[in-house]
Amino acid sequence: VKRVGLRNDDIPIGEQTVAQVFQSA
Repeated sequence: VKRVGLRNDDIPIGEQTVAQVFQSA
């Protein structure tokens, strides 16, 4: 359960970073 929560919190941050990198490119 802890891993799922951590991953759920990391997914949005990673997705936002990827989206920003793609937009910047």
